[in-house]
Amino acid sequence: MRNYIEKVAAGVRMMQHKPNAFLFCESDEYTWDEPTILGIPVFHSPYVFNSLTDENVPFIPLWGAAGEYSGSRRQFNDGFVG
Repeated sequence: MRNYIEKVAAGVRMMQHKPNAFLFCESDEYTWDEPTILGIPVFHSPYVFNSLTDENVPFIPLWGAAGEYSGSRRQFNDGFVG
């Protein structure tokens, strides 16, 4: 669990636009049972995967307002995988 906190923190530090929430892509391999990470709400879905990376990044940043956030998503992914 600590590993996820460190990876998410690294991803958030890289982002231009901070997220309002995260979507956690559940799988048999990875779990996150907490309602938040770094004080940011976490929602869960077993039906979604992170399509903006070839790496295993189970957290997807979400924003409350419409906008173009693909750059921030890529920045998060880059920071997450280090």
